[in-house]
Parts: sequence; C-alpha cells; structure tokens
Amino acid sequence: MASSAAAASSAAAAPEGKIDEKLYSRQLYVMGEAAMLGLSKYRVLIAGLRGPGVEAAKNIALAGAAAVTLHDPSPCRHADQSANFYVTDEHVASGVSLATACVEQLAELNRYVRVSVLGGDAAAGPQVAGIPTASLAHHDCVMAVNRTMPELAALNAVCREQGVHLVAVSSRGLFGNVFVDLGSSFATTDTDGEAAKSGIVVDLGDIVAIDQAAEPKLEGVTHERIVSVDPDRRHGLGDGDVVYLDLLAGPCGAELNGQDGRFRVRVVDANKFAIQLPALAPALPGAPQLPSAGYTRGGHWSQVKQPATLEFRPAADFIGRAPPAGRALPGPVNFAAFGRPAQLHALCQTIDEAAALVGGGGAAASGAGAGVGAGAGDGAGAGAGDGSASSDAAAGGAAPVGCAVSALPAEAAAAAVAGVAAFLDEAPTEEEAAMLARLAAVSHGDLSAMAAVLGGVAAQEAIKAGSRKFTPLCQWLYLDAAEALPVLPSEEDRAPSGSRYDGQVAVFGRRHQRRIESARAFVVGAGALGCEILKSFALMGVGCGGDGRVTVTDMDNIEVSNLNRQFLFRQSHVGKPKSVTAAAAAARMNPALAEPGRLVAHELKVAPETAGTVFSAAFWSGLDVVANALDNVAARRYVDGLCVEHGLPLLESGTLGTKCNTMAIVPHKTISYCSEEDPEEESIPVCTLKSFPYLIEHTLQWARDAFEDDFVSDPAEALTYIQEGSEGAGAAAEGASGKERYRAALARTRNEQLQRAERCERTITHRPRDWAGCVRWARESFERRFVWPVKDLLAQNPLDKVSADGTSFWSAKKRPPSPEAFSLDDDLHSSFMRAAATLRARVCGVSPGDTSRESLEAALSGFEPPAWTPSGSAIATTEEEAAAQAKASQQASEDVDVLVDRILAELPDPSEMAAEGVAIRPEEFEKDDDSNGHIAFIAATGNIRARQYGIPTAPALRVKGIVGRIIPAIATTTALTTGLVCLELFKLLRPSADGDGSAAGAEALPVSAFRNSNFNLAVNQYPAFEPVECPVSYWGEPEGDDDEEDEEDEDEAGGSDAATGAGGGAKRRGRPFTLWSFIELRAADGVRSVNDIVEWFEDRGLAVDGVSIFEDDVKVSLYNGMPDDDCDKPFAEYFREMARRDLPADRKYVKLMVLPEEEEDDDEDEDDEAGSKAASADAPPELPLVKYFF
Repeated sequence: MASSAAAASSAAAAPEGKIDEKLYSRQLYVMGEAAMLGLSKYRVLIAGLRGPGVEAAKNIALAGAAAVTLHDPSPCRHADQSANFYVTDEHVASGVSLATACVEQLAELNRYVRVSVLGGDAAAGPQVAGIPTASLAHHDCVMAVNRTMPELAALNAVCREQGVHLVAVSSRGLFGNVFVDLGSSFATTDTDGEAAKSGIVVDLGDIVAIDQAAEPKLEGVTHERIVSVDPDRRHGLGDGDVVYLDLLAGPCGAELNGQDGRFRVRVVDANKFAIQLPALAPALPGAPQLPSAGYTRGGHWSQVKQPATLEFRPAADFIGRAPPAGRALPGPVNFAAFGRPAQLHALCQTIDEAAALVGGGGAAASGAGAGVGAGAGDGAGAGAGDGSASSDAAAGGAAPVGCAVSALPAEAAAAAVAGVAAFLDEAPTEEEAAMLARLAAVSHGDLSAMAAVLGGVAAQEAIKAGSRKFTPLCQWLYLDAAEALPVLPSEEDRAPSGSRYDGQVAVFGRRHQRRIESARAFVVGAGALGCEILKSFALMGVGCGGDGRVTVTDMDNIEVSNLNRQFLFRQSHVGKPKSVTAAAAAARMNPALAEPGRLVAHELKVAPETAGTVFSAAFWSGLDVVANALDNVAARRYVDGLCVEHGLPLLESGTLGTKCNTMAIVPHKTISYCSEEDPEEESIPVCTLKSFPYLIEHTLQWARDAFEDDFVSDPAEALTYIQEGSEGAGAAAEGASGKERYRAALARTRNEQLQRAERCERTITHRPRDWAGCVRWARESFERRFVWPVKDLLAQNPLDKVSADGTSFWSAKKRPPSPEAFSLDDDLHSSFMRAAATLRARVCGVSPGDTSRESLEAALSGFEPPAWTPSGSAIATTEEEAAAQAKASQQASEDVDVLVDRILAELPDPSEMAAEGVAIRPEEFEKDDDSNGHIAFIAATGNIRARQYGIPTAPALRVKGIVGRIIPAIATTTALTTGLVCLELFKLLRPSADGDGSAAGAEALPVSAFRNSNFNLAVNQYPAFEPVECPVSYWGEPEGDDDEEDEEDEDEAGGSDAATGAGGGAKRRGRPFTLWSFIELRAADGVRSVNDIVEWFEDRGLAVDGVSIFEDDVKVSLYNGMPDDDCDKPFAEYFREMARRDLPADRKYVKLMVLPEEEEDDDEDEDDEAGSKAASADAPPELPLVKYFF
C-alpha cells in the first residue's frame, strides 16, 4: 500500500495459502478456507470513524482483511463517546483525530491485519465527499460513513471509474441505511453459505428417455435416471441444482462416480431426484457420456454449489425526486411496513436538503463545528456525520462532513417530512407522517445500538466483496426502530450538555438517560455476545448512575479461538477469566463503571448450586433486566425460569454463523423462552452406530466413543481402583484389603459393577511399561477396532444374505464393510498409530517416544497381534434386537458377582500399585488444542471406519466441527445481534410517567412496540416481528360477579380479547392467569400444612389431585390425592422429610406445583371455546405455580 501512516500496525505474515486455524476456527466454519484466503488479500478504506464506522472497522479487522486504513481527521468530542468505544476523555482533551484515537486499539485486534491512518501522498490532492481521490487506487473497497446522498452519488461515480467497491453506511438516530455497489458485474462463488447438501443413495433407477413434451427442455439432455435417497431425510435440492455421485457399486460406478461427473437435477419428490443425462455442455463441461445401467448398492450424492453473477447500479440512479420507471429502490422487503424503506430513503434526502438550507451552503458547512443549538460547547454536534474535511474545508483539515450534523429546527424538520411525498408514488398516512417527523427530529442522534446493527451489516458487505462468499446486498437496506420513540421528548430534554451521552440524549432525552444509568442489569455470559453487550452497556451508561449496577458472570477462561470475535480480549489475556477481563475492558470504555460496585464480575455458573449464595432470590429481586449471552439451551431455560419467577424482563439472543435471532421477553406481556420448545437433537440408533453406519457423523461418533472408552472412562476407573482400594482411601470396613474395599465400592453401583470392573481390567491388565508397549497396544487396538468386528459382522451376515421379505440384506442403508489390511504406508493407518500410541502413553504414565515411521516399525518388529476368532456373540441388526440384548445383559445379575470376582482376582492389589507409584492419568477431551492428539485420533479412527463402509471421509477441520459440536460464529453477526438487543433495552428502560426515573415505564408499551428478529446476513434477510403475546388461562371459580372487577383481574394477568372470547360477552371460566402468574400462600395466613393447601384450593372451586415440590434441584410429590397424617404435619417439617434438605435459606418461600383433578367439561358454549383459544395455542400449565411462604 502506497500510503504512509500516522500510526500503523505491522501485520504478521501467515504462511502463503494458509489460514491460522486456531485463531479463525469458528469463522472458518462460516466462510471456508478459500473465501478466507480471498479476504486476506482485500484492502478496505474506512472513511468516517463515528458509530457505524468504528464498528465496521472492528468487525473487518477481526474477520482478517489484508489491510484496514482509517480516514477521519475530525477532532474527538465527548459526544462521540455515545457510539465510539475507543474515544477516551484524554483523546477529547488533546483534540486528536478520530482516526488517530482508534488506530492503536483496532490494530491490536488481529495481528494479521495492517491497520493504519491514511497519510502521505494518498491523503493529498483533490477530494470527493471528504475522501482524497488519490487514496482510492490503493484500496479494493471504500466504506463511506454518514455521507449525504449527493456526496454518496459523487463518491460512487469516482469509485466506479477506478474499479473500487463501495459500501456506504449512514446512521441517523433511530434509523439508518447501507448501500452497496460492487460494479456492473460481480461474481459470488456461494450465494447462501449453507453447507452443500449430501446424503446416501439407496437406489438408482434405469436410464429412461425424457418426455420432451412433459419436461422442461435442456440442451443436450435426452435421458435421465431416478436417484432414490435416504427415505428418512429430505434431500433439500431444487430443480436445476447440480450434484455429483460417488462410491456407487456396480458397473455404473466406473462412469458415474467422482466429482468430474456433475449432473443437473430434476426434483421428483422429497426423497428422489432425477439426474439429467448425458453431458450437459456447455454449462457442465466434463460430465460423462450416457452411462451403462448396472447398479448394485451403496453410493453417496453431494451438491455442487454454483456461482452467480450480479449486476449493480450506481447510487445516482436512486437519488432524486420521481426516479424513472423501473428504478424502484432495490433491497430487502420490510414485511412489517412495506412502504417504509422508500419513505426512509426519501426522508434521508429531504433531511439533507433541509440541513443544507439551514447551514447556508450544504451539510458540510453546517457541520463545521455546528451544534445542537447555539453555544452548545463541548457537546456541540452530538452525533455529527463522520468523515474528514471536504474540499471546501480542506485547508482546516478537520471539519466534519456528512448528513444531519446538527438538530434540525422544528420548521426545517417539518419541511423535510412534508417533502417526502414528492419522492413517493403514495403520500404517507397521518400516522406515518407523525412517525417520520419523530425520526427527522432525532436524526442527528448517535446511538451505539444502531451503530452496532449498521456496522455489522456494512462490515459483512465488505467481507462479502472481499471473499466473494454469500449474496451481496442489492443494493439498499433501511432499518429503523421507530417504535422505540412513541412520543418525542421536548427539545429542552434532548439538548446537549457536553456529556458523553449527548448522542443518545439527542434521541431519548435526559430523563430516559437517567433511567438507563440507574438500571440494575445482569449479563449472563462474557463470550462473544457478552463482550458486545458490555461494550454497548458502557456506551449507553447502563448502571453508571444512581443505584445502578451491572453484574456479569462467566465461568470460562479465554482461549485463542475466542480472539477472532470476542473483541474485548487480546493475546495477552489467554488463560484469564472472561468475566473479569471483559469487565475491566468495559470499565476502560466508561470510567463510571470503574466505581466500586458499579460493575461486578463473577466466575460462576448460573445454576441451582449457586442459587442460594451469590445468585440468591435477593439478587434476582434486585434486578431490572437480564441479558442472556449464553451458548446452550439448558442454561437459557434455567435463566428464563428465574426471570419468570421474579417478574424480570429478559433479552434473549443467539447466533449461528451469519444467522441471528433475538427475543424480547416482557413480564405479563409476552411468552417466555421456555414457551417455545427447541427441536430435539437427533440421536443415532445403536445398531447404526455399532454395525451399520452410512454417514460420516455416524463413524465420527463411533470414534468419539472409542476415545472416551480407551482414554477417559477406562483409565478413570483404573484410577478409582488404585485410589479407592489404597490404604487410607476410606475403607468400607476396618482391616479390609484393597480389593475388598474396591469391591465394596462396586457393590454400591450394582447395575454398573461388571462394566466398571471390565473397564478397570482393560487399562491395568494391558498397561504398557514403555513406548514400544504403547505402539504395540495401538497395533492390537487397530485389529480390535477395524478387523475383528467387521469379520464378525460379515460372518453372521454374508454378502449374499437375503432378508425375510426376499430383498438383499445389504441394501438401502445397510452397507457391507471391508476389513482393513494394516499398513504403515496408509496415511490413515499411520495417523491412527501415532495418535493412539501417544495417548496411551500419556494415560499410562509412559514418556511418549518418536512417532516417525521408522520408530513405529522398530517398535512393531517381531510383534503379531492376536488373530481373529469368531466372537460367538450375536450382532443386533435392528433396534429391537439391540434393546432385547441390553435387557438380557441386565437380567443376568446372578452371574455378575462371579464375573466381577473373577476379574478382580486377576488384578494386582491396588495398594501395591499405589506403592509402586503407578500413574494413571485419564484424558479430558479438548477440541481446540491440536497438540493433544484428541482430534487426530478421532479423525483417523472415524475416517478409517468411513472408508470401510464406503462413506466419504472428512478433513480434520470438519471432524473437529462435528465432534466438538462447534457453533460457527463471526464478529459481524454478533455485533448486529447485540445492537438489536440494546434497541429493545431502550424500550424496557423507558422512564416512568411521573418523570422521576425511579421505575421503568415499559409497562405502558403494548406488545406491538417490541421486536423479535431472525436475520441472516448471508442472504440479506432482515425480518423483525412482534413477540407472541402470553396467553391467558383460567382456574377455579371467578372471584366475583362484578364485570369491572373481572376486567381488572384480566389486566393483571396480562390478558387480551382472546382471554374472554372474540365476542366480548363470553362466560367467565374462573380466575385468569398467565405463565407470569403465581399463587401466593402464606403460613402466616393459616395455610400451615399440605392439607391446608388442598383445602384452600377446594374452597375456591378446584379439586386437587396432587401437590409437589417444584424447585430446580428437587421435585418430590407431597400429596397424591389421598390425605394422610403426614399431610397434616407443619409444612417445614414435612418438606425436610420429603426433600431431604432444609428450606431455602435465601428466600422465604418454596415453589409448589398443584395438579387439579381431571373432570369432564360438558360446556359446549362456543364463546367459552373462543375464550380459551389463546390458552390452547401454547399449552400453558393447568394452574399457576404456587409460592408457599413458610
């Protein structure tokens, strides 16, 4: 790059053609190596370092572009701290430029990316939109931040002349846009980024001629062949997709197998498609000629992703009044408001025009030091447009340019809204005009949440351009959060005061800001999402004033693979606690969080074991809002349950590659996270896993189980034998021998004692004493894994076996395996030997030796593994047989003691082994440490088995992803997600109606004001939608007949029209409740026993069938419909007897579940049925839970 830098990083060089898999591991699963290599050569100039600019710079640097050059000589102001997380008070005091303030910390994000400030010759000469034109030639992409529409059009024209990609992003208070122009022709290699579809072939039909009259004609295609695939799994292909076939057995395989033979498909149904024959030139050169028909069995099919070429048009085509016909605004549709993008596009232009008129010469002139009102001081220009000096102000070199640099006077804002109609075919409605007026009035604001959203999208567009992966935005995207501002605060409330929050105050006002600062928030998780949330909280000022505080917890430590997207961490932090490190970084962004008690970091899991201590009922009761930043469903459900119990709003979110979802859970208004069932994870049938795999996932799970057996479970049991059987380990009886003590320990796990004894024997009896012994153990293990079981299987099920229905046994999903013939010349075999021998050595306390081929051969010299002899054990061929065999093995309990005693008799005494210093060290599976050999063993083992069964093998990276259950992740999606979350936080932390900021005003918002989202950056899907309203159910008899009283009850339950029936005059069904409702019973009110609880419900028209303790860590029945003397005991006494624990120490109640008696409902009233519609939709509990205060 020809530019010199005022400050720059010196990028480390990765090996040519290589990607640092340890650093980029999660991103590689999203983008793939080829796309990453393309991105690593891509140079991006970012012009403008306010909110969305610094967000995009951060995301692009983390992603691994070749270079990121910063250009923004605007001096830092306190107002920039509303959305720029790198601007400090010191930067403001010294007056350094935004680019200079950001460069050093951006450079720390990724050692492979050169980050610099534009300088030297490239920064001199003529400018366009405040960007030196000489700089364009040194970059592949320009990202222009907060430019006016005329500036955008001018810049776009120059970029097109020089062949430079353009991504423009503009943040205007509560709305913003992204524009993309990648030239007149841009090719992308993969439009959606989804994994190529693949599966097994279970049958291949005969070649048939295509009925040219019935089927679409394709040049050169005259025949087709029907491919039948897995009947239990849809192929997911579409007409015109391309596949290749492989591993087909039979004469057809010679001509159809292999990636060179590619075929377009015609979908027949969900489990069949036709491959079109013969050669499909010119679209698919190299496809085979018409093949022969013979097919025996087996085979796999795989989709071949096809490139696409896209055409872009210049921005000028879409700017101005009454665009020509056919030039409608292209981009994603806003399904919630179809006309909104066009309205916002027009509003941008009218705001720019109004700002130019007010400034007396355009936005640039009005932006040069202009503020929100005269004499604004240090806070002037809160949210000013990003950029460097325009050509008109180049002499000064620091005047900001861009859109909406200061608040529009009321008359100008009104004129801007009135002018929108001139750009549209249809004038806005009165409601739409009011919404546009509010947006125009706060368009000078600068919100960190909106910056995160837009910066995530804009960065992803630049990454798409550099990697040629995914579908670029074509061409405009408008996003808004207009519903977050139902009422415009007064101008006085929104006026700047020289505060770091002025950009936010310009939108929501000072009263709202005080409420945000007094909030008490809990962030659960400090990984990728948690880091971004803490960053946003720091910029927003969450917990930074009054009684406010922020608590964060995460039990994990930082790993190298985290650095690619968890941007608060650096290489020097590896091994340190995530929560503590992230909290310290957030406190540096906003010093208010560094005050004692403002930001508290814990290294604890939020779980039942911490419920009575740190995360007690008092802790939860003292919160205002919870933000989940978790990566597993169980933890999410647990936190969700606590939020429901304590009536807390919960901001839920998650990411998967380029996809994200957010969920606003609002007490008494919406359903909760647990209201929606997550799909169950597919399990692999036992028979498939043990004997009949047909997918790589099956063989890798088998390999993972082998790792667990050989290097975790077996040695762990051997270690238990040594420790528990050793003297002083807690003898079962005084004077007992070591074996007797271990035997007594086994007896306590009767159903598992034989399995445990066999595990112990496998490690101790075959424990190698030296490296050569480890190599020989690995060689025998090879036979035990890949030869003996296969020979047993084929001996019992020969290739010519016929099933009861007359079909071949080895057909459909059953593929006959082939025994492996061991050879160190085979790469998979030698990989298995190296990994297995090394792991065995570590487990058994032997120093690992040389793993070269020569060393392995020397260790195996003269060694012959035992020959195969038929096992004699029947191999289950169906799940029913497998279940029957498992049951039979459990029933043979009389033989267990004899077998266990026989095994123990052959083992050395554990006390003697301990005295000899025998060291057994079980492994603990870790997917991200390539030096430990774990993935190497599983990859070799799984791929050998796959090859035996005619299954395509998998590279190590894919093995790691499958076995390690790695969730693909990228920084852009994370930033976008947390931005959406924090936009909802503004709504949840609305100030109260009385204006004192003491209580949230979210209860005044309807459900329609909140937004859930399911975005996909890869394919430009941005649907946001209203949360589902929580349904209302009824129990018992109504409290009274007064209609007004009933309506109040319903309102308290969070009800709606659906609760009482569409007609409004439905017969009442009882007392209303939702998932947020609890029945509170108190011992102080005379409800002292379980029988009292039953009677309390019966007095209210409800017969009780059961009462159970419903705590997270104990669920015990106290009453099952039959009263007894125990049910008359004082509750505390009865609880201790049944739960075998004391009452909760951190709160004065326990949760109970009461089950009503089932009864026939003869009421056929239609209004009644309508009244329960909402309840049946989400299947709520029959009764609310009971909080019994003891």
